[in-house]
Amino acid sequence: MHITLTCNGEYVNAHCWSLWHCNDRLSEKGILTSLRLAKELKNQIFDYIFCSDFGFRRTTTDIIVEQLIYKESKIIVDANLREKDADICTQKIKENMKIAGDPNPENAQIISRLFIRSDSIPSEKKNSETIEEVLVRSQKFLHQLLHTYPSSANILIVGSPIINSFIIAQLKWESAFTKYITSPCSLSEYDQRGQKRKEIRFNNIQHLHLK
Repeated sequence: MHITLTCNGEYVNAHCWSLWHCNDRLSEKGILTSLRLAKELKNQIFDYIFCSDFGFRRTTTDIIVEQLIYKESKIIVDANLREKDADICTQKIKENMKIAGDPNPENAQIISRLFIRSDSIPSEKKNSETIEEVLVRSQKFLHQLLHTYPSSANILIVGSPIINSFIIAQLKWESAFTKYITSPCSLSEYDQRGQKRKEIRFNNIQHLHLK
């Protein structure tokens, strides 16, 4: 199994007082970096794409899927990948955004459908979690991934920095996760062959600086 981990671009708080507890939208910078990430991945063939149920993470996932040449990936929204202590906002305002000075028409097309439909994702009240509970969520996700899906599968995970760091630490058979906190739209890749796991790259952001 080949596992690629990333997370969304920069986002903004449009509806809630607490930035960390809100299902909000990508910023203009977040859209552009997500597009650069998507273009870096466009030639990849992903069998399964997992993403958090947060709006901005699902938007980054949508941008990636639109750019993929191979369109047959199965998209799976998994609440186990969401932030610690996360709320899902119910107030969604579809804003008519424009990126100043950006001549690329495809960006406007992305922005015009900034929010992915979330009819199947229930609204939830804030749930105060311990870090141990978040670890259990990540362990549950990775266990299901490794034991349910084909060993030959190519997997993309669009999670959160904390969840991704937990998953990476587990893939490296380590317990200290904080040193694996990743940057927005960075790429980390791992090969799983039986009990052998190999790191291909970690927190790579080179594609974000290409013009």
